[in-house]
Amino acid sequence: MKRRGFIDQFLAFMVIFVAFVSMLFLIIGYANISKIQNNLDTMAAIVARMISTGKTTSQIVDKINSFKLPYYAPIAAADINTTCSGSSNKIVFSISAKYDPPILGAFTISSVSSAYNEQNSSDCNVSVNLQQN
Repeated sequence: MKRRGFIDQFLAFMVIFVAFVSMLFLIIGYANISKIQNNLDTMAAIVARMISTGKTTSQIVDKINSFKLPYYAPIAAADINTTCSGSSNKIVFSISAKYDPPILGAFTISSVSSAYNEQNSSDCNVSVNLQQN
């Protein structure tokens, strides 16, 4: 009889331990997603302002590469997609990145920011997609 109680307690402990470890990995995964989202929001706001004030593409690429997390590969000028049309003086910058943690599955995280176009009267949509290392 004593052995049966010991086995039951051991199995209960193992179930509780596995549940806590699983919760720990979920919390860490979602904390990383939150960190990436915050990083993308900051980059979107800064780069939208840089574009609106007429900074060069190389300056924008340098800024993105200095701000991005090491999880993502460096970008080049060819990775920036720009489309200009219309005349409402608006810059819309969107940046997206894929995050693929081992437990949670793949997530596409994106951020969008806009700024007043101080250089000319056109609407410009600028987008960047960060690739994983």
